[in-house]
Amino acid sequence: MDCPKCGSSHKSKDGIVSGRQRYLCRQCGYHYTAVQKSDYWKSYIDLAKFNPLFFD
Repeated sequence: MDCPKCGSSHKSKDGIVSGRQRYLCRQCGYHYTAVQKSDYWKSYIDLAKFNPLFFD
């Protein structure tokens, strides 16, 4: 997982927040958490529920 701010792949683990691994970008110093695949699936289901015309 690359840094979402600068795109660098140089990172170090920086703890756990809400059960997710937190990372520190060594290039720009930005802190970010890993996105789980299940998060994408949940957002897809929510969109389908609230906007059924979008998924026809």
